[in-house]
Amino acid sequence: MKLETMKQKTNKKVTLGGLAGMIKRSFDEVHQKMDQKFDGVNSRLDNIDKKLEGVVYRNEFEELEARMKIVIIF
Repeated sequence: MKLETMKQKTNKKVTLGGLAGMIKRSFDEVHQKMDQKFDGVNSRLDNIDKKLEGVVYRNEFEELEARMKIVIIF
């Protein structure tokens, strides 16, 4: 960048409205990036939920196993 161009940019005054607009754009950009990341996380969690359908938890299995032992004895 030329020195003259840099001087022109640094002499520019920033108003409160302009500063507020810059901050808003930054927050909007961060918000958009976070939404994209959370969409990816939600998608992965949905895939995990699908894989876990029909899975029996250990305590449920052990309770069922104990009940089956009683049924087999009688």
